[in-house]
Amino acid sequence: MFSSKASLGKAMLATFVGILIFLILDRLISPFSHFIALIVGFIAVLWVFKTIFDVGWLSSLGIAIVAFIITLIILVILAAIGLGLSLL
Repeated sequence: MFSSKASLGKAMLATFVGILIFLILDRLISPFSHFIALIVGFIAVLWVFKTIFDVGWLSSLGIAIVAFIITLIILVILAAIGLGLSLL
């Protein structure tokens, strides 16, 4: 949708690396400021999408938004069948 070089494997890799970098930065910066950690982590996730999919910053924001929406849909479906976050 945002890049012609996208594949399922790249999407999974980008999401995994993005979450990993976000969590690492969150742990390092959170003792000082939770808000700054959130902003820096979000920019890092955008950078990961930008780098892996070879797109611009605006397209990486679009990818992040679509990934967030898909995650919410999956969580709602899991909750509807009785597999909430407490079991994951």
